[in-house]
Amino acid sequence: MATEEMLRANPVDGAVLLGGCDKTIPSLLMAVASVDLPTIGVPGGPMITGTFHSQALGCGTDVWRLSEEVRGGTLTREQFPEV
Repeated sequence: MATEEMLRANPVDGAVLLGGCDKTIPSLLMAVASVDLPTIGVPGGPMITGTFHSQALGCGTDVWRLSEEVRGGTLTREQFPEV
């Protein structure tokens, strides 16, 4: 919805949209379909999974889980940014 509003609010003749996950790409395509502009869509590809202490990490839920570990004292505030 934010992309659609931004495209409608600015006098542009077309758009180049960069998406990076399975949720943003469809939302960008729906936005440009609604405003009917010529568009180039560039998918950024999947996010690479990282590791911390030999444990595979994604994004989202791992961030929340690790922030709770900081609150619980099993992970230090200094280690959290490293993750």
